[in-house]
Amino acid sequence: MHRRASRDVGDVPGHGHRCHAIHGFIVGKTNVNTMLIPGFVATFTTTFSRTGEQLMPCHEYCGTGHEAMWARVQVLPTAEFLSKARGGERLSCVPS
Repeated sequence: MHRRASRDVGDVPGHGHRCHAIHGFIVGKTNVNTMLIPGFVATFTTTFSRTGEQLMPCHEYCGTGHEAMWARVQVLPTAEFLSKARGGERLSCVPS
């Protein structure tokens, strides 16, 4: 997941959903701490104070493999984020 750094754009919104099990996640040292419940969309807004990588682990036991459920959020400077978006680059940290 790529997000813009907030120092030049303000708060950054996000949303997530799951279809098979309850999950929960936090994003590094931010105020994002949410549950993902099947059938519902969780929304949140946070402010990233610096660029760089933040870990995003699942913090709600969700079954087999729970300990391996985590991701990375890459916070980019606004100009870099917009350049990638304009160029049609896939804005995801998940390898294609």
